[in-house]
Amino acid sequence: MIERIHELERYICSLYETKDQLNRHIYQRADRAFEAGDAARDRVDSPERLTARRQAMKAALVKSMGG
Repeated sequence: MIERIHELERYICSLYETKDQLNRHIYQRADRAFEAGDAARDRVDSPERLTARRQAMKAALVKSMGG
């Protein structure tokens, strides 16, 4: 299977290089997620917003683990 993947990596699409396409996609999604997290954290400017952010983050964590 790995040999077939390496064989496919040798081919270049006429529009863009495909070899690192998945890696670029993952890094771009991670960058956007980090930027969104930074922006959300920067909006915390009061104890009430901090409490709301903590609750939202806890709910997201619990949901990500299946409830």
